Amino acid sequence: MKKYYLQSWFKLIYLLAAVLFWLGLGVIFHALAEFPVLYFLTKDFTKFSLGFSYEIWLAIHSVFSIIVLISSLIAGIYFGLQWYDFIYIKYEGKFSQLVKK
Repeated sequence: MKKYYLQSWFKLIYLLAAVLFWLGLGVIFHALAEFPVLYFLTKDFTKFSLGFSYEIWLAIHSVFSIIVLISSLIAGIYFGLQWYDFIYIKYEGKFSQLVKK
């Protein structure tokens, strides 16, 4: 019972850590994609707006933000479960012994 209880906590910690990591990567990716677009749009909106209005650019931004958020959450959950399975299921908690060798 105690081992199962600890494993569920470890699984939760791995999931939370992976989700936070991937959310951070999503924020960085969003910023790297958004800064050049904002730079060119504020430099000369009529030239670089591709014929879209300001409202359409806001809608594009909203959709892109939601896609990045959902993708980051899915990646965090996926990789968190993969690492948990790799460390605690495949090697039954003996990962620290593998690292020391």
